Amino acid sequence: MAEAPTPNFSSEERARVMAALNAFSLKDCPRCGNSQFGLADGYIQVPISPNPTQMFLGQYVPCVAAYCTRCGFMAMHSAVALGLMQKP
Repeated sequence: MAEAPTPNFSSEERARVMAALNAFSLKDCPRCGNSQFGLADGYIQVPISPNPTQMFLGQYVPCVAAYCTRCGFMAMHSAVALGLMQKP
């Protein structure tokens, strides 16, 4: 049996991210209507580029992701807009 992965967020960072997300009125899942969400265990980098052939050459949007515990729908939120970090 595979071992559970090591968490990327410390318990303090997880609490900080959850507080930032909970500061907004959370809606039910747009796909299935479920009201329970989990938190992806770490920051996600979404690449941005004016040229699709250069997507991995620099700029990105740092995000956190919440996911529906029923259907898996994911909602990404800018970590900068949530006040979790400064613009890279």
